[in-house]
Amino acid sequence: MRPRPATDSRQHAASVWRSDPWRRSEGERGGISPAAPISRRTAADRPRRPGIACDPVADGQLAPPCPKRRGPAVPPRRGRRTSRDRSPDAQVSPDSHPDSHPDSHHPTHDARRQPHGSSALSTDRLRSAPRQVDARLVDRDEDLAALCEQLRHEPAIGLDTEFVRTRTFYPRLGLVQVSWADRVVLLDAVRLERWEPWIELITASEPVKILHSPSEDLEVFQHLADVLPDPLFDTQVAATLAGLGGTMGYQKLVAEVVGVDLPKGEQRSNWLRRPLTDSQRLYAALDVVYLLEIAEHVGRKLVDMGRWSWLEEEMDRQREQAVQRQRPELQYERLARPSMKLEELRVLWSLNLWREHQARRRDLPRRFVLGDDVLLEIARKRPRTAARLRSVSSLQAADRKRYGSALVEAVEEGIASEADLEPPASVSGRRSSTHRRLVDRARAVLEECGGRLDLPVDFLLTRREIDRLADSVRAGQPWRDELGGWRREVLEQPLAAALDG
Repeated sequence: MRPRPATDSRQHAASVWRSDPWRRSEGERGGISPAAPISRRTAADRPRRPGIACDPVADGQLAPPCPKRRGPAVPPRRGRRTSRDRSPDAQVSPDSHPDSHPDSHHPTHDARRQPHGSSALSTDRLRSAPRQVDARLVDRDEDLAALCEQLRHEPAIGLDTEFVRTRTFYPRLGLVQVSWADRVVLLDAVRLERWEPWIELITASEPVKILHSPSEDLEVFQHLADVLPDPLFDTQVAATLAGLGGTMGYQKLVAEVVGVDLPKGEQRSNWLRRPLTDSQRLYAALDVVYLLEIAEHVGRKLVDMGRWSWLEEEMDRQREQAVQRQRPELQYERLARPSMKLEELRVLWSLNLWREHQARRRDLPRRFVLGDDVLLEIARKRPRTAARLRSVSSLQAADRKRYGSALVEAVEEGIASEADLEPPASVSGRRSSTHRRLVDRARAVLEECGGRLDLPVDFLLTRREIDRLADSVRAGQPWRDELGGWRREVLEQPLAAALDG
C-alpha cells in the first residue's frame, strides 16, 4: 500500500514516520519499501522534559521536541538549480574528495544540464529558520547507550555529521546530529568514547537512516567504526529521481519542500573546539530538523512516479561506491595521463601505492607527503638511484633526504612490474573520430531521455561510463553490460537504435 497524501503539518509528518512508512522489504538486506501508516502515539505517550535549549540530556530522559512549523509549507515548484555542496561547512581534503570518483552517480556531477521548469522559489516567500532549536547534547557514554536503545524503536532517523579535515588524511569527527519525529540530539564525538551501541543502531534493519548527499558522512562512519549506515535514504538522490533538480543542496531542498530559508553561518567553524557555541548548536540542529519531512515528501513522489525501486538501486550503488572510494588505486586513476608510456604508468602505480600507505599511516593529506606533480615527474624520469633523484626538480631537498631510498625502491618495483595499465578512459585523449561520434550519439540519446524523465544527463550515465560504452561499441564488445538496473530499462532500446546502426 502507498502512504497517504502528505499534509503541510510537520507534526503529521512526524506521526507518519513514527508509523513506519518506509519499512524494509521482507528478506532483503539494505532494501526499503513504502507501507501504509498506522496510528500514531499521542503527545501524552511521549515523556517530555522542559529545559533550556542545548542542555545535556538527563539520565533516563528523552530529548524534548523541536519547534513546530507555523503556517503552510510553500508548495514545491520545479526550477533550475545551481551547484552547491552537501552543506556549507563541508571540509574535505582537496586531494581526497569522496565525490571525485568518475563513476559516482551524484546530482552535483551535472553542471551543464538542469531539469526544465520554472524558476526557483522566491526568497520573499520563504519563512526564516527558527532562532532556537531545543537540541540536547549527549556527551556521556551511558546517555548514548540509552538514546540508541530508544531509537531502535523508531522507523526513521535523520543523520548528519560535522567534522574537521584540514591537516589530516582522515576526517576528525566533532559532532553527530540525530533527528526523529519532532526531536533533535547532538552527539559530542569529542567526548564520547564507547560507540558500540551507536554502531549497532546504524547497521540495524531499523530505523531507516536519512541523510542528504552523504558521501562524506559515510566516509566518517567508515573511519569511526568501519561500517556504513544501512538501510540508507539519501534525500538528494531521492529529490533528483523525483524530478526536483539535479543539484539540490540541503538548503535549497529545505526551501523547496518546507518553505524555510536556512542560514549559511558556521561555514568555517571548528567543530572540535569545546564548548560549542549556541550558534554552532543551532546550525548543527537545523541540518537535520527537516530531513524526515523532506524524505516523506520526495518518497511519496517516487512511489507515485513508480520510481521507488530506482531509489533502492541508487542506495545500493551508493554503499558500493563508498567502499570503492577507499581503494588506494583510485588515486592512480586520477593521476594517470594519456601521454604516459606503459613503464611510466607502472612506476606511477607503484609511487601512488607508496604515498597512499604513507598518508594513511601518518594521517596526513596526500599533498603533505608528496604532491601530485612530484609523483608525475618521478614516474616520467624513473630515477633508479638516490643521485638521480636530484634531477627531479619538483622534489625538495628535505623530501629527497627523507624519502629517497623509498622512492627509488618504488621506481624499481614499478619498472619490474608486469601490470598491463592504461590511462583511465575518462581522461584519455587518444580518441578517434569514430569514438567521438559514438559519444556524441550517446549523449544525444541521454539528452532526450533526460528531458523526458526530468533527470540530469550525468545522473543517467557519467562521462566515464559513456566513454566505456563507446569503447565497447567500437571494439565490437557487448556494450549493454555497461548498463544495469533501471538505467538499462530506460536506456537500452534508444541507445541500441543510435549505436548499433
